[in-house]
Amino acid sequence: TVQPDLDRSPAEHTKADPLTSSTCKMDASEAAEPMVCLSDCSLPTEFGDRCELRIFGAKPKVDEAISSTSSARVPEWVACAWGNVRDGERVHVRVHDACLTSEILGSLKCDCAHQLRLAQAHLAREGGVLIYTPQEGRGIGLAQKVAAYALQERHGLDTVDANVALGLPAEARDYRPVRAILE
Repeated sequence: TVQPDLDRSPAEHTKADPLTSSTCKMDASEAAEPMVCLSDCSLPTEFGDRCELRIFGAKPKVDEAISSTSSARVPEWVACAWGNVRDGERVHVRVHDACLTSEILGSLKCDCAHQLRLAQAHLAREGGVLIYTPQEGRGIGLAQKVAAYALQERHGLDTVDANVALGLPAEARDYRPVRAILE
């Protein structure tokens, strides 16, 4: 998994105060819509401890607040914090991209589900934050990822070459929202 470059040194990352505010905003220059905390709760987990769960996304417009059918919504990002992360000292952080094929369907084409479970167990044990991004298939989306899988099967291409063969970028993920979530 590619880790985001947030233009901060490792020392600065440990001083961050993750999830201290119920809203997290980005400048318009960083995203089309400001990211805000849409909802949160304390969630029991199979890892023996509760996590503080927060869902981040674009602030709904007044006419969209009642309807959940808006197709123009920015995908939601998830942050789960285990233990005391508010002091910002040496906080463990895992940024994990959605992988429906592995995490839900049990595909063996990658080890994303295994990586996710290891990260969750570690964060529950040591304390830390999991940021789960809605960036399926290196940011190309589920349908394109499945099309790339087909090319991999038929022509022996690797992930990057299959994406490029489909006319897609080799890497389409955007980690700028991570900064807003951690701030």
